[in-house]
Amino acid sequence: MGGECRQCRRPRAARSRFRPGGAPALEKIRDLLHKADPADLPLPQSAKDQLLAMRGKLDEALAPAARQSVRTFDDAAAFNRAANAAEANTTYVYGNFRYTTDAAGRPAVAEGRVTLTPAGRNDPDLQAQIRREGRPTDVGFHVVADRFGGQTNRLNVVAGNGRPIGDGLSNLNQGAYKRFENTVASLAENPANRVEVRIETRFAEGNATARPDEFVASYRVNDGRWRTQTFDNK
Repeated sequence: MGGECRQCRRPRAARSRFRPGGAPALEKIRDLLHKADPADLPLPQSAKDQLLAMRGKLDEALAPAARQSVRTFDDAAAFNRAANAAEANTTYVYGNFRYTTDAAGRPAVAEGRVTLTPAGRNDPDLQAQIRREGRPTDVGFHVVADRFGGQTNRLNVVAGNGRPIGDGLSNLNQGAYKRFENTVASLAENPANRVEVRIETRFAEGNATARPDEFVASYRVNDGRWRTQTFDNK
């Protein structure tokens, strides 16, 4: 009978190599290295390689997973039950994806290999409930798209902009974020490509809700360099 892989539930002993209180400054450096991709800078290749290596080390050290316990599931129903009552500082593994929570039990990072196998929108009532918990212009927003196998649960669906807010831009769900997903899907259609995504849901200081302020979404192909975009959840 499927469910949680109990022998896989174990504490992670790794600790951050940085002092408490130093993380915000390091996060700013990491964010700058993602926004201004070192590979595109007019620098000698040796300098680019050093900056890319630094970015990778910062990603690893600052990842919430460095302080996580890990729960692994082989059954969608068991995974969704656990995801809907997610624990703080925990990584949930199901299928090709890992979902990591922050210290408040909110979604922090979703990452894994993309396959074009839809999950099937398994809980439309929950998706509608999450929409109602956000703003009037929100929808139940899949962090990992349903078409990539993203389940409908509270680790993968958050309140996110899904209707125009009068700023002249299309909504995020069907606009810029969908274009990101379309790019990933197009790459994943090639059987020679191994496409991975990493999506961070970020909360501004003082935001105690489960509605993120922004999404930082990255993809890479065949272990190449990460391509990153930041989306405001207006």
